[in-house]
Amino acid sequence: MKSEALREKYLDRIARLLERLSNEDDHDEGESGETILDGNIEGAFMGTLTVMQDLYGADSLQVEELRNLKGRADRSGRRGYRNTYLARDLASTLVNLRQEIEAGLISSIAEQAAGEVFADFLVMAKSALDEGHVPVAAVLTAAALEDTMKRKAEELGLSVEDETLETVIRSLKGQSVFQGAAAKLVPSFVKFRNSAMHAKWDSIEAADVKSVVGYLEGFLIEHFS
Repeated sequence: MKSEALREKYLDRIARLLERLSNEDDHDEGESGETILDGNIEGAFMGTLTVMQDLYGADSLQVEELRNLKGRADRSGRRGYRNTYLARDLASTLVNLRQEIEAGLISSIAEQAAGEVFADFLVMAKSALDEGHVPVAAVLTAAALEDTMKRKAEELGLSVEDETLETVIRSLKGQSVFQGAAAKLVPSFVKFRNSAMHAKWDSIEAADVKSVVGYLEGFLIEHFS
């Protein structure tokens, strides 16, 4: 799913959770006259937890803090007070999460995830090189090159899904993505990609693979970390 679609999906989910927290339909009254929202509160907590785990990871500090928040509320005493306390903090957490998503959190997470995938390709390519399998390393590197450039172009709002690598690189160059020597170096990688993808092994040497891998490693650090 594209970053924009994911962004809208999570914003809609957050809106529903906030609505659930403010829903008056299932309220009961406790002995102290405080509002009790057991079903809505527990459902909103689990929904918030799911969203946070999706976005930050199950072992993230954000998820740990959310669980701690629930624990503090559970230890707060009277049920009505506990629900009011938890509802307030859940709403605050969701509003903050919504602001982070609107500020680009989804795109950032998607970029990091893509960067990790591309980096794995490069690790495999270097391993293949070490074992003397230049063709395998070339194909892996060529795939990482093309996917990385297209991903960067999409991030910049460029439509490149069906475009050639040459066209993608030209578009990125027009966006000043490549500076200095890279502006001349990266276009030369097109020939390497075409040779690798069309099994022209006689025109590819280990040094060619190492050159592309070395450039991509720096590019991933700069644009996908």
